[in-house]
Amino acid sequence: MKDSPLPLLCTLLLLLTACASQPSTQATSVPPLDSKRPAPQEEMTIYLADHTAKCPEDASLDCLLYRSDPQGDYEPFQDTIEGLTYVPGFTYELRVLRTVVENPPVDGSLYDWRLIEVIQQAPTAIEVLSGAGSLIGPTWGWVQTTVGEAVFASNGPARYTLQFHENGSYAALLDCNRMSGSYTLEADGTLHLTLGPTTRMGCPPDSQDSVYAGYLENAISLRVLTDGLEIELKDEGGTMSFVSLD
Repeated sequence: MKDSPLPLLCTLLLLLTACASQPSTQATSVPPLDSKRPAPQEEMTIYLADHTAKCPEDASLDCLLYRSDPQGDYEPFQDTIEGLTYVPGFTYELRVLRTVVENPPVDGSLYDWRLIEVIQQAPTAIEVLSGAGSLIGPTWGWVQTTVGEAVFASNGPARYTLQFHENGSYAALLDCNRMSGSYTLEADGTLHLTLGPTTRMGCPPDSQDSVYAGYLENAISLRVLTDGLEIELKDEGGTMSFVSLD
């Protein structure tokens, strides 16, 4: 009588079942999470300074200054914020949407920025004190007046000057004539300039004394910069630019 193959088949079946039940020892490769990778989109609050600075990568351009911590140091902001109209002389608290740019160009930004909300826009109080970088003390020389894209240059800053005094008075040189008066300056930079007595000497034919006096008569605000002074004129009359002659 031949042996039955059934026991052998049962043995093979048991071996196959045991092998199938053993856990796999093959390692599974799971890429680690990059915790430093920014989210594709993020809403955040940032703060802008009341002035700009030269961009570190291109000194011919002016950059906004920003910080994410209201008590931190300002850093150059070399991007643009869609929807924001920035006005110097004001500090800003903004709610923005930052979006990661897919495959940014080599010289392009890693992010797109879009304005969600202007939480606060506050004028900066101007410190009217003696000393370097202040309004009072320097003799300011008129360089030019900019109206839109047009620039009207003076024919010599030393011929048209302006000096503010602590007692609320000012003195102006109008080429060969002199003028004095009083002024008040509010915390938001609003300027009230009262024209006073003016001498009546005959100036050279190229003199811009009457033009300069007319500009001063229309002054409505000023702003002290790190490298000069700007006076805004009413009715979109333009911006007067001054440099310190001291």
